[in-house]
Amino acid sequence: MTTGPDTLEARLRVVFRKVFRRRLDGDVLTVDDIEEWDSLSHIALVMELESQFDMEIDPDSIAPLYSNSAVILDFLRGLVVKPGG
Repeated sequence: MTTGPDTLEARLRVVFRKVFRRRLDGDVLTVDDIEEWDSLSHIALVMELESQFDMEIDPDSIAPLYSNSAVILDFLRGLVVKPGG
């Protein structure tokens, strides 16, 4: 994946709006902030992340993402192919 950090945040905002119908405007959203963020909607979130970022998320990585938007953004940043890396 070759998406830059600024684009990652914008694309993650699109995912949150689509899945949870919530805006992600620089604030960290947690499972406590979004009543609809339960185990079933988390699967919908993972599927939308996979679709939006054209990737497959390893099953072992799914559970740790069930926390907040900052963790998800850090996860996505870790997938970015860095120049020379």
